Amino acid sequence: MIRAAVFDFDGVIAESTEIKTEAFRRLFDGDERAVEYHEANMGLSRYDKFRHITTEILGRPYTAEVERRLGRRFSELVVDEVVSCPLVPGARELLERLASEMPLFVASATPENEVRQIVSRRGLDGLFEGVYGTPATKGQILRRIVSERGLDVEEVVMVGDARSDLNGAREAGVRFVGRVPAGAPSPFAEDEAPVVADLSELDRRWGELLG
Repeated sequence: MIRAAVFDFDGVIAESTEIKTEAFRRLFDGDERAVEYHEANMGLSRYDKFRHITTEILGRPYTAEVERRLGRRFSELVVDEVVSCPLVPGARELLERLASEMPLFVASATPENEVRQIVSRRGLDGLFEGVYGTPATKGQILRRIVSERGLDVEEVVMVGDARSDLNGAREAGVRFVGRVPAGAPSPFAEDEAPVVADLSELDRRWGELLG
């Protein structure tokens, strides 16, 4: 039986994946190599991506000032849009149902202070007992939740949309469900994890997938 559920935010709770992709395009002046690297590394910290794109793709020095400038500009590009974008279908309904049954958490690759601000501004903070982000990795966050809550790993599920989410779940030993929008290419192999198109489907199939 699942006793705690952990959700990635972008692409799982909010339909914000394309907002982040467009922000990388604008941040690096339309360089599609930067966009392609971002898309190939969904769920990785934005700062790790900034460093790689700047040094390995653009061949430029990466200093603390460059990092601050990129981080500041990226937040300016995304925060208000993520606050106002649609939720994934079924997200609020599933979260409200589960919140009455078990503790819920967010584990995001967004900087922790920023994802907490977004969750609060969207009026979702009352549904979660913890909202976590970088610099901690998904695996570290999941292990922390398991340890602090005194849970068995089989009692925890991570819902994510990227291989980094699956890898974090595997690292922590918890169960995993992937979200892949209908018609979108899946980052997961067929036998790696159960997959749903949105959180309405996860709500309908919760007992089937996680019972």
